[in-house]
Amino acid sequence: MRRELPGKRWDEVPGTFVDDNSLSLALLEERALVAFLPAWVLRSMEKFDRDNLVLEFTVYFLCPGSWGEDSNEERLAKLVEPFDIAQRTLVGDFLRAILERSDLDSYHDYAEFGLTRWRP
Repeated sequence: MRRELPGKRWDEVPGTFVDDNSLSLALLEERALVAFLPAWVLRSMEKFDRDNLVLEFTVYFLCPGSWGEDSNEERLAKLVEPFDIAQRTLVGDFLRAILERSDLDSYHDYAEFGLTRWRP
């Protein structure tokens, strides 16, 4: 059961809420996504390993598909559009942190692809 968080900021979102709604990023409207994505990134990094479902679903959401598929490149470009430079930098730093970890190698292709658009 999804719980709502009326009047909450991203830094007030409980980690358990993010866990329970780890697949919900794609359901958020543009303004909500911009406001709440940092909560998913933070939760992803709190347990920064391949067993973290929030990390897995956040990476897949932020970096759809891989190189060579025009629809994925267009989808990623549209996803990035509403974020400002500071927010894009945050996501870029998150993706670079993934690339620095050999134990997260299953996400490296996604992170490399994502960095093509999330870099400010």
